[in-house]
Amino acid sequence: MARKNELIKKRLFADDIAFDPKGGGYAAFPIVLRRVQRLFEPRAWQVYSYILMRVDPSGICWFSLSEMCFDLDFESAAKLRGWVKKVTDAGWIRTTSSTGKDYYFVRDPLVVLDEKFAAGTLSEELVEAVNETLASASIPLLGSPRPKTTPGGRSLFAGKNDVDDTAPASKPAR
Repeated sequence: MARKNELIKKRLFADDIAFDPKGGGYAAFPIVLRRVQRLFEPRAWQVYSYILMRVDPSGICWFSLSEMCFDLDFESAAKLRGWVKKVTDAGWIRTTSSTGKDYYFVRDPLVVLDEKFAAGTLSEELVEAVNETLASASIPLLGSPRPKTTPGGRSLFAGKNDVDDTAPASKPAR
């Protein structure tokens, strides 16, 4: 039996080819981010989403700042560095350097949101919207005890070689 979306595609977009996420080169965003984009300035969101699209299943990626400048059309590495710092200071990512490379770790957005909720920095309206999204996905609501892993036993960004983000890096993460 055809699914609802397949019927809609056939009826309204029959001549278009959809991106196949199973074909590789696909980066999914955690659904909760749909509700919290308002917490980011546009350039900060651009930087965060770029890094999020680059991470592997362990939540880590590395690339040069000049590569990110090129990809995001920044003319100044110093200005881009400032936006990376804003995203880092807001708690969404951690960065460090080691062996001459810049490394980025994307923190579980639910952990970040729990921290912001505990600090009282999220509006009541946003908390309600986030909690509706979490409830629809059977994920514990903000402020609820949250297991370190998903019901399937994996963190949101876990891979075969899980990374302990609490372990000290060769240079302290910011």
